[in-house]
Amino acid sequence: MPSDRQIPISVNDGVPIVMSDERAETSRAFQMLADLYDEERKIVEAERETESAEFEPKSRRRFAWR
Repeated sequence: MPSDRQIPISVNDGVPIVMSDERAETSRAFQMLADLYDEERKIVEAERETESAEFEPKSRRRFAWR
């Protein structure tokens, strides 16, 4: 993460650097990190949905009379 003089100022003001100066190098780095995290989260959720669909029982009946 690049260092920026605006970070302590934004912390003291209570405004995230990403919102106070969107064009700053630090803001872009934080946004890239958030995008990577979001992409990874979507992949994990998709894998979980696939796994749960594979192991879902096809029939709800446990005991069937023949």
